[in-house]
Amino acid sequence: MRFDRKPVRTAIPVIDRQHDQYFDAVEYLFDMYERAEVIPDKVLGILNNIQEYAQDNFDTEERFMENEGYPGLDHHRAKHDTFKSSIDGFMEDFANTSNLAKIIEDLRQLLVSWFVDQIKTDDMALAEFLKKKGYGSRS
Repeated sequence: MRFDRKPVRTAIPVIDRQHDQYFDAVEYLFDMYERAEVIPDKVLGILNNIQEYAQDNFDTEERFMENEGYPGLDHHRAKHDTFKSSIDGFMEDFANTSNLAKIIEDLRQLLVSWFVDQIKTDDMALAEFLKKKGYGSRS
């Protein structure tokens, strides 16, 4: 599965780079799953990459929101916290189960949902707000 990244370009380079990191990790996971080549060490590496993305991207976005007085900060931060908790839960589940296929299927659902519910909606609203404040390109 490939994500169409063009509709979710924010024109804010640091955020777009972080989103690309997320998409790369998710696409790699999906490719492994679709080829039935799920390797536990690689899945763990992907989960670690997603945790790094979450930390970096969420810190960046929240710093922008705080500095610019974004009205949706509390809601956006709560969604970030929920996502981080979910990924932490997958890390724990991964360490304590032999049913890797079930974990990956549930993880796939979360990751697609995050793309649709967060990146395509909330992050794009934040990007529009930040563009009005002078961030990003004005093409």
